Amino acid sequence: MKKLLLIIPLLFVVSACHADTTIKWEKYCLPKVYLTPASLSKTVNFDKNFDSNQGYGPSIFFNGAEIKKQIETFNATSPSPTSGNIYHHIQVNLSKTKITKHVLDTEQLKSSDMDNIKFEAQSPYNWTAYANVANDYLYWGDCMLDGNSEMDPSYRCSHQLQIGNVFGTYSVEDENILLYQKIDDFIVNKLQSWECNE
Repeated sequence: MKKLLLIIPLLFVVSACHADTTIKWEKYCLPKVYLTPASLSKTVNFDKNFDSNQGYGPSIFFNGAEIKKQIETFNATSPSPTSGNIYHHIQVNLSKTKITKHVLDTEQLKSSDMDNIKFEAQSPYNWTAYANVANDYLYWGDCMLDGNSEMDPSYRCSHQLQIGNVFGTYSVEDENILLYQKIDDFIVNKLQSWECNE
């Protein structure tokens, strides 16, 4: 009988510790150490100038050094001509809502340096990217110039991926853009490892 009494308090400590270190969202128990400060905030926003929540979930932050351990060719840093190094991290914004955009004119789509991805220019400074899937063009993300001159034509893209019944959106710079499929796999694998066992 004494052994049973010792085990029961231990179970309560383990479950309380789990609740202290994770946040449950959808079917995931997300570790708090990966969540952005805004995701952890309990403050209610009463400002009516902001859009109401439309299925937005927490934001997960992955340090570039951690990603590089899984994807060897990922550039966790790149040199900056003015400030030493630029650090490349990935922040994934989770949502229950899918972003949907449609190609205006498939004839005007331009090839990109990414396999199966074509760009639709909205202006010289930003464009929408579509993935060619079974002869249809599906929204992949939005891109914009990130450089500050013709000598620095760098760009970044905000890419949406589906993870089961939810969606994740993250920004990636052109240094790592060709790795987006590996980055997608990294994110999906992380989330699958955080599925709750309840």
